[in-house]
Amino acid sequence: MGKTGKFFGAMFSEWGSGLSGPFSVPFAVLALFATGAVQKIAYGCLAAILGFVSAYRIWSREYERAEALQESLAKPAITSNDWKELAAQIQSACLVVAVKCEWTCETDHKWNIWGGDHPEACKAWLTRAGAMLLESPRIKKDLPQEIRSEPDDFVRWCLYLKSRGKFSRSSRQISTSMDGVVTRHFDGSIEGIGMVSAHALMEFAAKEFAPHAN
Repeated sequence: MGKTGKFFGAMFSEWGSGLSGPFSVPFAVLALFATGAVQKIAYGCLAAILGFVSAYRIWSREYERAEALQESLAKPAITSNDWKELAAQIQSACLVVAVKCEWTCETDHKWNIWGGDHPEACKAWLTRAGAMLLESPRIKKDLPQEIRSEPDDFVRWCLYLKSRGKFSRSSRQISTSMDGVVTRHFDGSIEGIGMVSAHALMEFAAKEFAPHAN
């Protein structure tokens, strides 16, 4: 079937669904009270309106597909070299840096950079690592849902390293409020996050370089 045939096939499918769907209900009610001539005019108007609506819906779907395709093509693909370069940057910027985490009752995690001469520069590179986890289709498909759904790039990277067993708890405290509510406080850290991150990134570089499985 050619392009023209496919268009009219989709057009009549949309148009027919509209004529037999919810849009036709008011006109069916109108038929109980209107004359035959009025009913014909009403259904003619309905058919004309649904023709425009059907054409718009077909255009809208194709436009969204084209936009999505253009967006995907505009994004540069993550390569093996990208992971290697990021590993070098993080290893340099985060040489003596640790990331500490504090949380309450297993929720409300707060991740903070600790140590080093330029902690903000280190955090910026770690944030980039967290963003690239979702930009690489090969890496993203193997991530747990908890990590994929994390909106913060920096926290996402910390959670990824934690999932690899690079996180250690260091203390636990219990406090009781005036009204008797007991709260458990925990903290832990990822020591040497520069080296730990670099190793993980080099593994990603190897995965990007490997040929796709058939």
